[in-house]
Amino acid sequence: SGSDRYVINYLMEEVLQQQPPELRHFLLCTSILTRLSAPLCATVSDQPEAKASWALHHLDDEHLFIIPLDAVGHWYRYHALFAESLQTQLRESDPDLWNELHRRASDWCARNGHVERAIDHALTAQDYDAAATFIEMAGERTWATGGLAMLLTWLSTLPRPAFEGRISLRLLYAWVLFLHDRWSEATALWEETGAMLEQASAPSERQYRGRWAAIGASMAAHRQEPEITISLAQQALALLPPDDRTWCAVSHIDLGLAYHAQGSVAPAARILRAAADLSIAQGNAYLAFAALGHLGDTYLTQGRLHEAQATWERLQQIEEMPGGRGLALHAHGSVGLAQVAYERDDLLRAERLLSESLERIWPGGQPRVVLAAYITLAAVYAAQGKYDLAGAQLEEGAA
Repeated sequence: SGSDRYVINYLMEEVLQQQPPELRHFLLCTSILTRLSAPLCATVSDQPEAKASWALHHLDDEHLFIIPLDAVGHWYRYHALFAESLQTQLRESDPDLWNELHRRASDWCARNGHVERAIDHALTAQDYDAAATFIEMAGERTWATGGLAMLLTWLSTLPRPAFEGRISLRLLYAWVLFLHDRWSEATALWEETGAMLEQASAPSERQYRGRWAAIGASMAAHRQEPEITISLAQQALALLPPDDRTWCAVSHIDLGLAYHAQGSVAPAARILRAAADLSIAQGNAYLAFAALGHLGDTYLTQGRLHEAQATWERLQQIEEMPGGRGLALHAHGSVGLAQVAYERDDLLRAERLLSESLERIWPGGQPRVVLAAYITLAAVYAAQGKYDLAGAQLEEGAA
């Protein structure tokens, strides 16, 4: 660890102190960066870009703990141990400069399209207003492409005052909490935000009311309250502008779930199929996965095994969308294919698919899918006469 005093002493005395003052300053200032380029380093170290470019190439030529990240010498990074030692030295020698450097880095990253890194730097600098703005910018794209855990970390780091007056940020947080199964927190924030919207009169709040209703419909759908789900989803679709395709897709998925819960499986299948097509067209891996997963369940309820299999095979293909691998979609699709195999009495295939899927998605997988895997595997073992193993799977699922 770079915080170890012996390591710091060696690197600081034998490496840093041997460099000219300007290069020492450059190293300390840029140590906060996970990726280094001349324009970014120039902004952070407050010097001309030509000097920053020379410094990076000089460090590379001298093999001074810097690693090229491309073949043209545009991006670099420091060796992790070296960077940590420099950061420790910087924090101890000039804590005020530490925050200022992160603010500079955040501004540059935001202006140059690196919003995720801009958020990290702003949070480190405790510039919570800037961080909140950047999270609002990147939030939808982040959860749509599998970055739910990262998004929850960002939002959890923000102090409560950073949310004041930011309806979109509050809705985003309620949605992320809901998707992480933190029901009580999500519901409390959703209700509180709804009360704020009741007091708002600006025309721009109409879209926020639509998103609020869509989130509420999702919550009601998972509580198995189809009438409330339909009412809120229809309210959302009436309020949302047509170009807000993400939240229109959420509302259609909610309607599909409600119709399925009421036994109207044919309309449910039609709506979920349209929601899946819409989500895939706009590159939203998360909603595409959700729509296809629920569509596969609907086909299975109808006994339409061929359509169910085709749906879950299509879900597996979404793994190749941006963020797909982070959602472990292939494993989730395999659970659905295992259910089809069980219905066809292909028990060995079902057992293999389920065992492999559970290894990939638990812990950390979506609870609904994990539970379905355990229940189906228990059914497979019971059909094979392996009742002890079947009971063990049910106990695992209950836990």
